Amino acid sequence: MNKNKLQLFIIVGLLISNVLMAAALVLGRPSHRDPQGPKNAIINKLHFDQNQVLKYEQFIDKHRKMVKEKEAELNEGKKMLYSQLLVENNSTIVDSLIANIARTHAQLEKIHYNHFLEIKGLCNSTQKQYYEDLTKELEHLFAPKPHPKR
Repeated sequence: MNKNKLQLFIIVGLLISNVLMAAALVLGRPSHRDPQGPKNAIINKLHFDQNQVLKYEQFIDKHRKMVKEKEAELNEGKKMLYSQLLVENNSTIVDSLIANIARTHAQLEKIHYNHFLEIKGLCNSTQKQYYEDLTKELEHLFAPKPHPKR
């Protein structure tokens, strides 16, 4: 075998191994996300009946409203903070604005936490085990979708 054929053989082998590794990474990645969204995933995982689904939908409406209000507060706080970049640096004001943003973010997390306590309250004794399993998947269920690579 001459030198060119050997190099070609190595290049083709490396190319094939790269394609196989990429396919294994993509196909082997577990999907914790329900394509229909967290709402349906939670309903399915907890095996809610129709009455529970109706109550859960009411909880969702209330939760979304509260989250929207807190997110508006966060955005306003950030707007005020970054407006300080245009004026004389006053660390007391900046620190106060940052503390307010942190407080608002903590309130937002408490809203999320309480929402899941409400969901837990919907569960019957059989569904409590499903709920415990669900809590282990929450970070994946609500993780932002990765942006497609360009």
